[in-house]
Amino acid sequence: MPVFDIDPDVFADLKHQNAEVRRLEAALRKTDSEITSLCEKLSHAQETAHSQRDALADTRHQFNEVAATLASPGLQGLLRKAGAGPSSAAAGAVSSPPQGPREKTEWVYSKLRRRERSQVELCEVYSAEFGKPAQSLITFLATSKYFRKTGTPGDFCWSISANRDNDLREYLA
Repeated sequence: MPVFDIDPDVFADLKHQNAEVRRLEAALRKTDSEITSLCEKLSHAQETAHSQRDALADTRHQFNEVAATLASPGLQGLLRKAGAGPSSAAAGAVSSPPQGPREKTEWVYSKLRRRERSQVELCEVYSAEFGKPAQSLITFLATSKYFRKTGTPGDFCWSISANRDNDLREYLA
C-alpha cells in the first residue's frame, strides 16, 4: 500500500473542514425539518381561513335570502341601514366579476376546496355574488379540466378532480 506524506498542518485543516461540513449538514437538516413544519402550519392556517371565508359567504348568502323574503320595506331598509345588507365585498364583487378562466377557476376552487357542492347551490352563489347568469358558470365548469361532475341530471355536484388538485394549485400560484 502506498504511503502518502501529508503535512500535519494540512491534515489538521482537512479535519477541521470535515467537521465544519458535518456541522453545516446537521444544521441544514434541522432547518429543513423546521421549514417543513412551518409549511404544514401555514397550509393548515390557509385551510382554516378558506373554511372561515366559505362559512362567512354561506352565512351571508343565507342571510340575504332571508332578508329578501321580508315583506316589509321598512324592515328591509332598517337591515340595510344597520349594515346587514349585502357587504361591501359583495358589492365590489358585483362590479368586478370573474373575467377569464383563471379568475373563474380561482373562484370555483375557493368554493370547492374541500367538498363537493351541488350545481344549484354553486350557481346561486355565483349569480348572487356576480349578478351573472348561472349558465356561464356551468359552461365554464363543463370545459374545465380541473373540476368534475357527479350525480344525475338535475342533481349534479361539482368537486375538484382527483389527481388535479396539485395541478390546480400550480395553475393558481
